[in-house]
Amino acid sequence: MPEYDCLVLTVSPMDKHGCFSLAGSACIELEVLPRARRVVVEVASRAPRIFGDVTLHVSQVDAIVESDRYPAALSPQPPDEVDRQLGRVVAELVEDGATIQLGFGGTINALAAELKDKRGLGIHTEAMSDAAMELLRCGAADNSRKSLHRGKTVTCFTMGSHALYDFVDDNPTILHKALSYTNDLSVLAANRGMTSINAALQVDLTGQCASESVGPRQISGSGGQVDTAVGAQMAPGGKSVITLRSTYSAKDPDTGERRLQSRILPVLPEGAVVTLTRSNTHFVATEYGAVCLRGLTVPQRAKALISIAHPDFRDWLEEEFHRIYRL
Repeated sequence: MPEYDCLVLTVSPMDKHGCFSLAGSACIELEVLPRARRVVVEVASRAPRIFGDVTLHVSQVDAIVESDRYPAALSPQPPDEVDRQLGRVVAELVEDGATIQLGFGGTINALAAELKDKRGLGIHTEAMSDAAMELLRCGAADNSRKSLHRGKTVTCFTMGSHALYDFVDDNPTILHKALSYTNDLSVLAANRGMTSINAALQVDLTGQCASESVGPRQISGSGGQVDTAVGAQMAPGGKSVITLRSTYSAKDPDTGERRLQSRILPVLPEGAVVTLTRSNTHFVATEYGAVCLRGLTVPQRAKALISIAHPDFRDWLEEEFHRIYRL
């Protein structure tokens, strides 16, 4: 493993035992710590004090810088009508008592609103978001039926609004654990009813999911999508759900006019990064419905995915499938 000249961390103020708390993230910080020649901490007086694998003793620190800045906030993205409809579709797949993994965005915020009538939900998620906070606040999620860490929310990092940072501050029911734990397949699989909900940018008619790029143009990283999708399917009664809006608007390269494009495609564009292989794709959901691809042949997969594509593109998708695959 590499060594580092200097590790810089943001921490909350020291307690009476000489311990700092990492400020909102336990991803890799403590695992990197032993390989750093020098450790500098920013002691942020307004940073949340969190619980879990997050403790750093003053004896491990070489230099301290004090600040009174607020943590960087991420305002929740307001959902539109497509997000709300997609949220309703996905909510039908989430059972009472399931342990869920959530991300960010308008669809996830809409989903949280649709899950408020559920009971006994648990949260084991890479990212603690405003959506997860709302589920805990309204009582839909209470972690009472979790197989692991019953009564506790487990996450790797917290990112969201100032209200979210206030919510996790000094909250012993929210545990921040290292990424190597939260995304470990055996840990995910040990959560009965684990339900992983992730987003894709494009999906082809065999079920390949491109969640990082559109063609060669990089949009984001893979994050924990593969880990949580596979781990959830290994769990008893577990599910992996890939969500995407059926269309997006893009400029026509010839006319310069914006045109509606389908996110479900006959084949992924050249240069696209396949984040989730078709053999690991379980449920796919758009605002037009959800389909389960497990155990289906390629023609059956294509038929299922066409049924949840935007109606304007369904005939084209069927024609292209037969032309390309000769089936």
